Amino acid sequence: MKAGDVAKVVVACAAMVCAGCATIMHGGHQRVAINSSPAGARVVVKDEYGREVLKQQTPCVAVLKRGSGYFGGASYTVTVEKPGYESAGMAITPTLSGWYTVGNFFIGGLIGWLVVDPLSGGMWTLRPKAVNLSLPKRQAAATDERGASSPVAGKAPAGTRR
Repeated sequence: MKAGDVAKVVVACAAMVCAGCATIMHGGHQRVAINSSPAGARVVVKDEYGREVLKQQTPCVAVLKRGSGYFGGASYTVTVEKPGYESAGMAITPTLSGWYTVGNFFIGGLIGWLVVDPLSGGMWTLRPKAVNLSLPKRQAAATDERGASSPVAGKAPAGTRR
């Protein structure tokens, strides 16, 4: 074997050992856009363990880890709130990446399927890729002649007489 042939074999082997198709194509983190209507709302993103991973105002972009441990996809909860509006929330959940399933079949092989992509989290795609939440305006609570609050001004709570 010539020296040039040996170098080609070494490079090919190194590429196969280090390959994880999903990790190469999109990495272990994903950017998720978070928007609200109205804008300027406080957004908190928590991971599956209840730890805050982001606290900002909308609009913003969260950079989230795709994986949570070996072969585990990361899940998140997004909560958006603004004074004068009802709060809203949404879950961000993992799904298998097409690069993981198909890409490793053709390129990454067993190393990509069983080691690289599961350890990096690259095997997962977070859904939805963008969070768009509408916050309904909170109705002002009114009080009746007894001082009891009513959700709509001028109307008594159900079950009471006026």
